[in-house]
Amino acid sequence: MRKFLTAAVVLGAAAILPTGAAGAAATPSRPAAQPTVQSVQTMLSSGWKSGCNFKTCVYARYNGHGWDAFGGVRAPISYGHLDVFGPDHVTHHSGGDRSWQPGDASTTFHGTGLGRICAQGWYRYPDNHYVSQGLACVEL
Repeated sequence: MRKFLTAAVVLGAAAILPTGAAGAAATPSRPAAQPTVQSVQTMLSSGWKSGCNFKTCVYARYNGHGWDAFGGVRAPISYGHLDVFGPDHVTHHSGGDRSWQPGDASTTFHGTGLGRICAQGWYRYPDNHYVSQGLACVEL
């Protein structure tokens, strides 16, 4: 998982941006395929779009063949996971359920097609049923 920094307010919603220098070397916590962004301007000029609701955000861009996207958390989800999906109807799961803090984000997923890309946060109750923590979407 990548750690994010709340960096700016864009169109009235807080933007969660990856920390680190652009072009930084890959590390176990930040594989080379994951984008690094230093500012809102860089993120927007590089084609990343974002959408948020109260707890969940999605960041997506066209990659020349389809889309790249990851989900982020704006408010704590004490135990659960994030799903990211797009027009190809494939759901990408963030992995095992865990605690999510503001600024945490999933890895970057890739898909085909253009259209609506979404991230959905899920809270898992002790009896193992899930409740949505919101759906955030953008159009590519």
